[in-house]
Amino acid sequence: MPGGTIFKTQRLTVRRLTPGDLDFIEALIGDTDVMRWWPVRFDRDGARRWIRKQIGRYETDGCGYWLAINRQTGKPIGQCGVVMNQIGGSPRPALGWIVAKTQWNKGYATEMGRNCIDWAFANRIEDSVTAPIQPGNVESEAVARKLGMRVTAHDVMSGLPHAIWTLPRSQWRRRAPT
Repeated sequence: MPGGTIFKTQRLTVRRLTPGDLDFIEALIGDTDVMRWWPVRFDRDGARRWIRKQIGRYETDGCGYWLAINRQTGKPIGQCGVVMNQIGGSPRPALGWIVAKTQWNKGYATEMGRNCIDWAFANRIEDSVTAPIQPGNVESEAVARKLGMRVTAHDVMSGLPHAIWTLPRSQWRRRAPT
């Protein structure tokens, strides 16, 4: 069901993307600073395709990138999600977070990541979650460390090298939403 709430935290409501989110998504994934670790920047048509891709992922995988909305202001602050990626030749649940530049350094990526892990372990049968991060992306590496993840492998994704950060289910301690 498009637009359905995935989870809530003290500060955020995380829900499925809808075509009505196009303006925010275009601004977010078209921002050169925000997307500096991605191989492409997205224009309006690219943002429209991105939303359609996520909606398709909801249908095929039961997950994808979702929209994160500040509960106090009602305004979107970024995206997070669990995306099924080919890692080491097998589909694996991979965490992702994209935070608007105006919202950096407020703990949102860690909050989103923590709750995406809870969602993944509650809704998927895999024994671990991953976060593919390009070497040198120190901000995302710091988030992965805070989540208890460790580098367990390296892979090439979209033609770029990535460290594969992993958290086994056995090492995750579910916490109250943050």
